[in-house]
Amino acid sequence: MPNLFEFIRRKKQERNVRILARKFKKDIVNLPKVLQDPVIASLVLRATKNHTNMPAIIIQWNNAGFNNVPTSPTIDTELLARIRMP
Repeated sequence: MPNLFEFIRRKKQERNVRILARKFKKDIVNLPKVLQDPVIASLVLRATKNHTNMPAIIIQWNNAGFNNVPTSPTIDTELLARIRMP
């Protein structure tokens, strides 16, 4: 038997994605992949609720590295790997 709390949490997360899609005036499938993540959706909703007059910028972290270019492949990746929060 599935856990009742897990079921309720999943429904709330799905609701957050639906609310975010409604704010963007799009269907859920037309949202960018990063915004379809329920955790990201809840963070975006919380941030836009608290700061209504501020524009929002959402950045999806690339695990391969930041500013990893062929001419200087590890120029920023090593530094950011050390300071990146888990």
